[in-house]
Amino acid sequence: MNTQLLENFLRVAEFGSINRAAKEIGVTQPALSRALVELERDIGRPLLIRRRRGVALTNAGQLLADRAPELLQHTAAIREELSDEPATQVVIGMPTPVRDHVTVPLINEMRAAAPKTKLRIFEGFNIYIKDLLNQGVLDIAIVPEKLVSVADFEQIPIACEPIILFRKLGLPQPDDEAGLEEATRYPMAMPGRPNAVRTILEDALKAARLPAPDVVLEPENMEIAHTLVRSGCVDQCAAVGRVFDNPQQAGMWISTLGGLELRWMLAINRHRSHMIGLRKTRSLIEKVVSRAISEQRWAGARQI
Repeated sequence: MNTQLLENFLRVAEFGSINRAAKEIGVTQPALSRALVELERDIGRPLLIRRRRGVALTNAGQLLADRAPELLQHTAAIREELSDEPATQVVIGMPTPVRDHVTVPLINEMRAAAPKTKLRIFEGFNIYIKDLLNQGVLDIAIVPEKLVSVADFEQIPIACEPIILFRKLGLPQPDDEAGLEEATRYPMAMPGRPNAVRTILEDALKAARLPAPDVVLEPENMEIAHTLVRSGCVDQCAAVGRVFDNPQQAGMWISTLGGLELRWMLAINRHRSHMIGLRKTRSLIEKVVSRAISEQRWAGARQI
């Protein structure tokens, strides 16, 4: 049985559409249709029910979809033992804030360790990465905890960062470890939900029976929020990813907030976890993250 045909079949089963699967695989729709007919001929039974809008699995097709990932995983393990340089493509999603200390080092590591593996990298805000994962575009991504379903994505914790309160210098300085109530003391700038930090903060305030933060400005990202606080347009914001040596450098008072943390997870598409290149990529991401934290290039983060 041709393992590439099985890979293609699983993509069609995942998307419920030959056209959509062909686009993601990078082949034409007629070529993929011919490949599926070849697989059905090899199996000896129909696997798909062609409909006007997409396809559905026959009983035989569902059985193959259930069993094929395990077969492919065993095949991939054998290939991995025979070759350290699989010729494949891995599609990765990375949040913009980790570009310098994770994304760029990862690319260098992949080019050195697996030069035949082609990387396709999408970078953006967490909600953008979430949409790409749910659409089946990405094989693997770094995302905040609880952003995507554990039923569809294997999730491995890799790092966490403290949530930090930034307050303009003209206001009273909070303690180095500010209590949750400090987030309710002055108006805030924070991206709108489902921003991960805002969700964590609002959930914690609700659990502590404190009022919700007075969010008067909703900038697109935290860089803008920092600028608004520093310039005095708004009193404070809460964020991760920016740790300064002193308030003068930041232009703001800086405190950790209520012991809150944002946990970063490695989300892996369960349908493709058998792929050799994907397994290699996972290992290298974990290595790069560990090194960035130990060398303190991912400021404030700790490994989990």
